[in-house]
Amino acid sequence: MSATISQQTLPQKAADAIIRLIRTQNYAAGTKLPNEYELSRMLNVSRNTVREAIKLLVSRNILEVRRGAGTFVSDKQGLGDDPLGLSMIVDQPRLYRDLMQVRLLTEPKCAAFAAQYATPEDIGKLQLLVSEPEDLLHNNTLNTVNDAAFHLHISHCSGNMVLYNINTAIYNRLTQQDAPIAVSGKKQLLTDHLRIFQAIRRHDSCGAYDAMLAHLMHHQEQLPEDGFPLSDQMD
Repeated sequence: MSATISQQTLPQKAADAIIRLIRTQNYAAGTKLPNEYELSRMLNVSRNTVREAIKLLVSRNILEVRRGAGTFVSDKQGLGDDPLGLSMIVDQPRLYRDLMQVRLLTEPKCAAFAAQYATPEDIGKLQLLVSEPEDLLHNNTLNTVNDAAFHLHISHCSGNMVLYNINTAIYNRLTQQDAPIAVSGKKQLLTDHLRIFQAIRRHDSCGAYDAMLAHLMHHQEQLPEDGFPLSDQMD
């Protein structure tokens, strides 16, 4: 059972204070925090307490310490390596099928939100992620990691950080084996990604929703009965 506020140790209280600092100062991922001396003065605690607080936040993927450079806000933003416990699921074929069902529920809506809220900078990055796989296809190096980068950026563009964190956990599991994408599905993937991108670029929420749904349905059709993704070795 987690400690109540009154039972918290000084490092735990300092860790909470650092989190509040990150929020109030709107520190983005990669932002460098004040040094130990400055944090000690700001929080009115000892430098040893600050060090222990930082260790706690590093263990929670909120901060990262770069040797010789300082302490920075982690790009994991508090998200654990396996927050949904997916690595503990024994029935892997069922896991892949269930993950696809969740993706069908969340990702079309993410695409619709992205069409509403994506900034010009977001769309510029999405265009790069659409263009890159075409080069990788010619080199026969297109894989699930490339596909995941496109989908996760759309989740980011949605402006919904809960959906982004859920999809990050899902894609962390799907890309663990860095599996190649089946030859039969590569050209369809590129076509689908382009349609999704074009709908988002013209801020067409319904079009983005439908394009993402169609893309996931195409991907579902590529799955064999055991639920695992097809690879080039299976062609």
